[in-house]
Amino acid sequence: MRTITYFIRSVAAVLIVACLFALINCSTGDLSRSQTVTAIGEAANYKQAATTSIDVGMLADAYARTWQLSKDEKEEEAVVRAKEDFKKKQPQLIIAEQLGYIRLRYENPKMRGPEMGMPTDLYAKGLGVWEFNPRAELTDAGRALWKDAGLNVNEMALPMAVRGTPEITGIVDEDKITKKVELTYNWKPNKLGQSLDPNSAAFAELPEDLKQIIKNPKFDLFGTDSKIVDFTQARKGVAYFRKYDDGWRLQNLALL
Repeated sequence: MRTITYFIRSVAAVLIVACLFALINCSTGDLSRSQTVTAIGEAANYKQAATTSIDVGMLADAYARTWQLSKDEKEEEAVVRAKEDFKKKQPQLIIAEQLGYIRLRYENPKMRGPEMGMPTDLYAKGLGVWEFNPRAELTDAGRALWKDAGLNVNEMALPMAVRGTPEITGIVDEDKITKKVELTYNWKPNKLGQSLDPNSAAFAELPEDLKQIIKNPKFDLFGTDSKIVDFTQARKGVAYFRKYDDGWRLQNLALL
């Protein structure tokens, strides 16, 4: 019985040593694709979300404007028309408001005169152009988008998409201790991001006027060359790994 027990212990010891050797060899041996996927996926810049700013004061054309219809016109009546002007400039914020992610306010009304195109004869009668400063703030639903993305809440922005699992397309030896890793990835959009993609079901649910604005935007909605969001398009990236005494480490990651 003692002989059998000793044999079992000896076999167990050999297996433990073999397993330890395999682990050491995996970390200090050649770089595997699974290792690169894990390292890249955990990189800080890979985990960053695609966002849209709600800091309206920092956005281009950050105002809402409409002509004054009469000297006695109430501010709240002008705001209704001014919202239509703002919709054309920042459609993504209008969609975010409709989805319940932000609250928009229109503050600090100013009256502009002939320099804004108001005829001088009408200006002489006391008419002008209403101009408001929109202000946005996150709702609890907006903050939940950040938590769903696994990120800390940024009160001045909304996440629209996070990167999916990278696909490694090639590993090239740069030298004995450096490897270049080529990869592709796709964005995984939330409801807000999907609403900006003309190919999505969420986009199909939008009012027709918003659809036309998004299809012909005045600015880059999502950092795409075409200015039209397409989440089906695979993006590319390049990573560099360096070999150390304890294994391979990610040194640099460039995402296109």
